[in-house]
Parts: sequence; C-alpha cells; structure tokens
Amino acid sequence: MRHQNLEYRGNYRDSQECRMSRRRKSTPTYRFHKPSSQAVCDFYDPLTGVKRTVCLGHFDSPESRKEHARICAEVAGGRSGHSSGLSMNELMLAYLRFADGYFVKDGRKTDEIDCIKSVIRVVREVYGHTPVAEFGPVLT
Repeated sequence: MRHQNLEYRGNYRDSQECRMSRRRKSTPTYRFHKPSSQAVCDFYDPLTGVKRTVCLGHFDSPESRKEHARICAEVAGGRSGHSSGLSMNELMLAYLRFADGYFVKDGRKTDEIDCIKSVIRVVREVYGHTPVAEFGPVLT
C-alpha cells in the first residue's frame, strides 16, 4: 500500500515529484558489437540530436581506433560525425540496389552483379568514408 502523505520516503516510487531524464553522453562510445564481431561507435549527432551507430571495422584494431578518434573530434567540434554530403558507402549501396533490379535476364540476376559486388568490396575498404565530392582519379 502506498503512503497517503506525499513526503519523500527514500524511494522515487513514493514521491510525486518529477524525475529528470538522464544526461546524454557527449563523448562517442567505443564498444564491441557481438553479432558482427566489429567495433561500433554510438553517439548523438550534434546537428540533429539523433542517436547514430557507426561500424568502425575489426574490434581493437588500429584502424577502428583511428576512426573512433576521428568521430570524437568531429562530434566535439559540433559536426555530425560523418562528412557532409553523400559518402562513397552510401553511393555504392544505392548503385547496388539499382543494379539488383537492372541486371536481370529471364527473371534471374546476371553475372554482372557478382562483378559489381567484387569491385564495390575493394573500393569500400579503401574509400568507404570518403565524400563523393572528394573521390576521383589520382593525379600524379
């Protein structure tokens, strides 16, 4: 039975007062994502306030730590944690979705899809987070 008077009794359930929500972490977290065995970073986008989770690569690898440090610096600087505009990952995913429906013959996917996927795999490893605007031929 609940207490009839509204005095604080040491338990928040007995109180009629409003509780404040928890404060969001300002530093992006670095954690292990068990299903994929990858490192992921959770943070709130400073521009939109939406929680984002980004895959960083193999857990505890130098590359994933470097990517986490980059995201921490961008979030601390008030940027969104990812480069503005379309990234190469987003562009390649959109193209792959298009190609799945386009390269079809007699109701079956053609071999072209396998070739596209193998090229995308290599480009994604090297240039995945690069903004599309910065991607282009290497000039020597």
